[in-house]
Amino acid sequence: MKKALLGLVLMGSLFVISCKEKTTEEKVQDAVESVGNDIENKAEKARDAIENAANETGEALENAGDKSGEALENAAKETEEALQKGKEKLKNATKETEEALQKGKEKLKNATKETDEALQKGKEKLKNAAE
Repeated sequence: MKKALLGLVLMGSLFVISCKEKTTEEKVQDAVESVGNDIENKAEKARDAIENAANETGEALENAGDKSGEALENAAKETEEALQKGKEKLKNATKETEEALQKGKEKLKNATKETDEALQKGKEKLKNAAE
Protein backbone atom coordinates (compact mmCIF):
# COMPACT_ATOMS: atom_id res chain seq x y z
CA MET A 1 0.00 0.00 0.00
CA LYS A 2 2.81 2.34 0.94
CA LYS A 3 4.65 1.62 -2.33
CA ALA A 4 1.53 2.21 -4.40
CA LEU A 5 0.92 5.54 -2.65
CA LEU A 6 4.56 6.55 -3.14
CA GLY A 7 4.32 5.60 -6.83
CA LEU A 8 1.23 7.74 -7.30
CA VAL A 9 2.91 10.69 -5.55
CA LEU A 10 5.98 10.35 -7.80
CA MET A 11 3.85 10.15 -10.95
CA GLY A 12 1.88 13.22 -9.86
CA SER A 13 5.10 15.12 -9.16
CA LEU A 14 6.50 14.24 -12.57
CA PHE A 15 3.29 15.39 -14.22
CA VAL A 16 3.41 18.75 -12.40
CA ILE A 17 7.09 19.21 -13.23
CA SER A 18 6.66 18.33 -16.90
CA CYS A 19 3.78 20.81 -17.19
CA LYS A 20 5.86 23.52 -15.52
CA GLU A 21 8.82 22.84 -17.81
CA LYS A 22 6.55 23.15 -20.82
CA THR A 23 5.34 26.54 -19.60
CA THR A 24 8.90 27.72 -19.02
CA GLU A 25 9.91 26.30 -22.38
CA GLU A 26 7.16 28.33 -23.98
CA LYS A 27 8.44 31.44 -22.19
CA VAL A 28 11.91 30.85 -23.61
CA GLN A 29 10.45 30.34 -27.08
CA ASP A 30 8.39 33.53 -26.75
CA ALA A 31 11.47 35.48 -25.65
CA VAL A 32 13.47 34.16 -28.62
CA GLU A 33 10.65 35.02 -31.01
CA SER A 34 10.36 38.49 -29.49
CA VAL A 35 14.08 39.08 -29.98
CA GLY A 36 13.82 37.88 -33.58
CA ASN A 37 10.87 40.18 -34.24
CA ASP A 38 12.64 43.16 -32.66
CA ILE A 39 15.75 42.55 -34.75
CA GLU A 40 13.68 42.11 -37.91
CA ASN A 41 11.79 45.36 -37.27
CA LYS A 42 14.98 47.32 -36.59
CA ALA A 43 16.63 45.85 -39.69
CA GLU A 44 13.64 46.94 -41.78
CA LYS A 45 13.91 50.46 -40.37
CA ALA A 46 17.62 50.53 -41.17
CA ARG A 47 16.93 49.28 -44.70
CA ASP A 48 14.26 51.93 -45.19
CA ALA A 49 16.60 54.66 -43.93
CA ILE A 50 19.31 53.52 -46.36
CA GLU A 51 16.84 53.34 -49.25
CA ASN A 52 15.51 56.81 -48.46
CA ALA A 53 19.01 58.23 -48.29
CA ALA A 54 19.91 56.54 -51.58
CA ASN A 55 16.72 57.83 -53.23
CA GLU A 56 17.32 61.34 -51.96
CA THR A 57 20.91 61.19 -53.15
CA GLY A 58 19.85 59.86 -56.55
CA GLU A 59 17.22 62.56 -56.94
CA ALA A 60 19.70 65.22 -55.96
CA LEU A 61 22.19 63.90 -58.53
CA GLU A 62 19.56 63.79 -61.28
CA ASN A 63 18.57 67.39 -60.59
CA ALA A 64 22.22 68.45 -60.64
CA GLY A 65 22.72 66.99 -64.13
CA ASP A 66 19.98 69.24 -65.56
CA LYS A 67 21.31 72.47 -64.06
CA SER A 68 24.33 74.71 -64.60
CA GLY A 69 27.16 75.58 -62.14
CA GLU A 70 24.99 77.09 -59.43
CA ALA A 71 22.58 74.18 -59.65
CA LEU A 72 25.50 71.78 -59.28
CA GLU A 73 26.54 73.51 -56.06
CA ASN A 74 22.99 73.27 -54.73
CA ALA A 75 22.77 69.62 -55.71
CA ALA A 76 26.04 68.88 -53.94
CA LYS A 77 24.67 70.56 -50.84
CA GLU A 78 21.43 68.58 -51.06
CA THR A 79 23.38 65.37 -51.55
CA GLU A 80 25.48 66.09 -48.49
CA GLU A 81 22.35 66.83 -46.46
CA ALA A 82 20.68 63.66 -47.69
CA LEU A 83 23.75 61.65 -46.81
CA GLN A 84 23.86 63.27 -43.38
CA LYS A 85 20.17 62.46 -42.83
CA GLY A 86 20.73 58.89 -43.98
CA LYS A 87 23.72 58.58 -41.68
CA GLU A 88 21.64 59.86 -38.77
CA LYS A 89 18.76 57.50 -39.58
CA LEU A 90 21.15 54.57 -39.82
CA LYS A 91 22.75 55.57 -36.52
CA ASN A 92 19.32 55.67 -34.85
CA ALA A 93 18.30 52.35 -36.38
CA THR A 94 21.54 50.78 -35.16
CA LYS A 95 20.94 52.13 -31.67
CA GLU A 96 17.39 50.75 -31.68
CA THR A 97 18.69 47.38 -32.87
CA GLU A 98 21.23 47.30 -30.06
CA GLU A 99 18.52 48.17 -27.54
CA ALA A 100 16.31 45.40 -28.93
CA LEU A 101 19.17 42.94 -28.64
CA GLN A 102 19.78 44.01 -25.03
CA LYS A 103 16.09 43.56 -24.21
CA GLY A 104 16.19 40.16 -25.87
CA LYS A 105 19.20 39.15 -23.81
CA GLU A 106 17.36 40.18 -20.64
CA LYS A 107 14.28 38.20 -21.66
CA LEU A 108 16.39 35.13 -22.36
CA LYS A 109 18.23 35.57 -19.08
CA ASN A 110 14.94 35.79 -17.18
CA ALA A 111 13.50 32.79 -19.00
CA THR A 112 16.64 30.78 -18.21
CA LYS A 113 16.43 31.81 -14.58
CA GLU A 114 12.79 30.73 -14.44
CA THR A 115 13.70 27.42 -16.05
CA ASP A 116 16.44 26.84 -13.51
CA GLU A 117 14.06 27.70 -10.66
CA ALA A 118 11.40 25.36 -12.02
CA LEU A 119 13.91 22.54 -12.33
CA GLN A 120 15.13 23.16 -8.78
CA LYS A 121 11.57 23.10 -7.45
CA GLY A 122 10.94 19.90 -9.34
CA LYS A 123 14.04 18.30 -7.88
CA GLU A 124 12.95 19.35 -4.39
CA LYS A 125 9.47 17.93 -4.93
CA LEU A 126 10.91 14.65 -6.13
CA LYS A 127 13.31 14.55 -3.20
CA ASN A 128 10.49 15.30 -0.74
CA ALA A 129 8.26 12.73 -2.38
CA ALA A 130 10.99 10.11 -2.16
CA GLU A 131 11.43 10.77 1.55
